[in-house]
Amino acid sequence: QEPKRKKTKSNGDSTMQAFIRKSLTFFIQKKRITVVIAMLCLILTLSGFFLVKLQFFPDFDYNQLYVEYTLPDQTGAERVKNDLLEITEKLSEYDEIINIAVSQGQTPGRYSLARAMNSGGDNYGELILNFYNYKDAYRLLPEIQNKIREEYPDAYVRVRKFSLAISTTHSVEVLFSGPDPAVLRELSAQAEEIMRNSPEIDPASVCNNWQSLTKTMYAQYNELQAKNADVNREDIAKALLASTQGLPVGVIFENDKMLIVNLNVCDTDGEKLTDLEDVLVWNMIPNVDLDDINVHSIIQNNVSIDELTNDMFRAVPLSQVTDGLRVGWNESLIYRYDGDRAIEAQCEPILTSTFSIAKRDIQEKIEAIPLPLGYSMKWIGEGETQNTAIANILGYLPLILIIIFVILLLLFNSIKKMVLILFCLPFAAIGCVLAMLITNTPFTFMGIIGAVGLLGMLIKNAIVLVDEITRMTNEGVEPYTAVIESTINRTRPVVMASATTILGMLPLITDPMYGSLAVIVIGGLTIGTIITLILLPIFYTALFRVKKPQTYDSQ
Repeated sequence: QEPKRKKTKSNGDSTMQAFIRKSLTFFIQKKRITVVIAMLCLILTLSGFFLVKLQFFPDFDYNQLYVEYTLPDQTGAERVKNDLLEITEKLSEYDEIINIAVSQGQTPGRYSLARAMNSGGDNYGELILNFYNYKDAYRLLPEIQNKIREEYPDAYVRVRKFSLAISTTHSVEVLFSGPDPAVLRELSAQAEEIMRNSPEIDPASVCNNWQSLTKTMYAQYNELQAKNADVNREDIAKALLASTQGLPVGVIFENDKMLIVNLNVCDTDGEKLTDLEDVLVWNMIPNVDLDDINVHSIIQNNVSIDELTNDMFRAVPLSQVTDGLRVGWNESLIYRYDGDRAIEAQCEPILTSTFSIAKRDIQEKIEAIPLPLGYSMKWIGEGETQNTAIANILGYLPLILIIIFVILLLLFNSIKKMVLILFCLPFAAIGCVLAMLITNTPFTFMGIIGAVGLLGMLIKNAIVLVDEITRMTNEGVEPYTAVIESTINRTRPVVMASATTILGMLPLITDPMYGSLAVIVIGGLTIGTIITLILLPIFYTALFRVKKPQTYDSQ
């Protein structure tokens, strides 16, 4: 029994080739309408790109989440420890979680994968949750975050995934810089209020990068009296330090440990001083003024070592070189950006939104905040990192395009054919945008890489077809016939090359990191194949004024 043969037409075309032949013949006859429709589709697609989610840095498919737990400043480390242990016990009830690692004070030093490293101090704790798979981790993220926030309302809680955005602490950050810390706090408060009122922003994530005000004791320095006593500000600071928490004066090494030696000043009973105004302030530089030292007594050996020491290292009470002590509120830490005092208003988008949508929702209102003279505002965060990354990626694009121009000119020795191939490339965006909208896939950093690679694939397919048309016309074939027959001859290679690439990308569609790349390539190649087999021949006949001969038989 003879094997079944693939159905072919009388001219040897397969079913697919016959369909391409009829379609191409029809659209060439309606080339003007076809070109107009194609241009309208391209314009609509470019407009539809604004509906695509923009998430420059993709997430990783790590089966881990990490919880940032921050209590108010000055909270004791014991309270943080107890809370972390309670949270660990509660989260252990989830069957999807394998184990939980806990760290206090900062991110574990050994744990430095694609994530930001935090050092929050005694009031900061962190839990690293290990899941069986990343799908469970992403599914449970909002539930775990809401659970911890509800049970610990006085803590700042964020449950985060892993992504390439590791240089910023928050996705959306706006920076105000200027000389006065009080004015900076007011500007940040206005921005934070705008963020909290945005439906695209998680209100519980809104904060700034400054710590809360702390009580501070001030010594009112009296410059004239201090000069007469031969002491300065540094001497007063060291005396206060030695009378309170201790003045570091050296270190002692015990095996692999380094122990800091502190100088502590106490009263005659060995107790800490209770009245700081009685603290003795001394000059660290010995007094060697001969007018103040009894040289004659020293020569006659009538002066004891203690008396000589008292003459050389004189001490005066703190009350004699200051105008008293007062307690007030002060900034414990002032952040600087490019040398200027600065504060960052920070927030995160809700889980169903992205950085670009959240920023777009608040950008106009925040930029409308009136800035006093000498103050400035700047968007940083993921946006600044994104712009830097895009500049690095696309920095060589002009050079690449020039190389492509030169190669096409050398290959075809025709500017028209070069323009023809390049003119077809933007239409691949139709497939890319449609695929992202249908699959609800965000456009990420990997998507840009996929788009650049897609250009190369489309140019390759176009070169193959235009080269075949050029070869047939050079052999004396009628131009119209050469366009049709070249397209039919190259149908199978173009379709098979696109199909194998599409099939290879299918497993990556659901991947959180490479999904954008896969969707871009699949959508772009699908429409790109139609562009190569239908649109490019139509543009060729229009550009080179190819007419259909009267005797041409489409069958």
